[in-house]
Amino acid sequence: MSWIKELLTHELPPTGQTTSYADYDDGYYETGWPGATRFRDNGDGTIQDFATGLIWVKQPELIIPNPGWQVHPTNQIQVAEGDWIADHEYLNADLVKYVANGKFYVCIAGHGSVLGLNDPITAEGVCWIETVWTASAADLTTPATMAWAAALVNCHALDYAGNTDWRLPNILELASIINHAYTGAKYHYNAYFPNGKVDFPYWTGTTYEKNTIWAMYTAFGTATSTPHDKVNTDHVRPVRGGFING
Repeated sequence: MSWIKELLTHELPPTGQTTSYADYDDGYYETGWPGATRFRDNGDGTIQDFATGLIWVKQPELIIPNPGWQVHPTNQIQVAEGDWIADHEYLNADLVKYVANGKFYVCIAGHGSVLGLNDPITAEGVCWIETVWTASAADLTTPATMAWAAALVNCHALDYAGNTDWRLPNILELASIINHAYTGAKYHYNAYFPNGKVDFPYWTGTTYEKNTIWAMYTAFGTATSTPHDKVNTDHVRPVRGGFING
């Protein structure tokens, strides 16, 4: 199958169920396109979905968000330093938590904290940039959560893997990567979306029409989509591609 055909043939994906429990059931037919070849890891922090044509951020917790401040070719955090340490030599892409305000910062130019750069705040714009995506400097496995309006703005502003056309997915797009075969961590394709959160929802860009102060979220722990108040803080998985505005 040619690349052109792969990229243009966007159909309903299979559910992921490969075991047949009765003749003529889902596992018997394994209908959907393109079957086992649906996802590909692009090797740059993104996942290509050939069934929908969408490209997803693989691990949102590894994003350095700000356009123009790419500290690594894949724009991912390389080293976690933990809390800010005085009298310490910091390297490009070190991640620290500044305990004075609880926020996380990424080093964008190697320097020693003894050089008058007493904290990430006074050095911000010179050697540090705040990251809204990473919520854990200890293990880099916990994506930050944010309110709906912030999720929209931060996805739109994202410069990641050489692209700037990221956005918050709509409800149908996010639901399309639910693994209905239920293998491993609940309803995630774990090989392609590691560290996916099952205990907390992910925002979609879709507003709930019956109450427009609410937006829809998708919960991978239950494979459901539900509305709640836009001021709540949820996880975010940026996406790009698709047919924008028809």
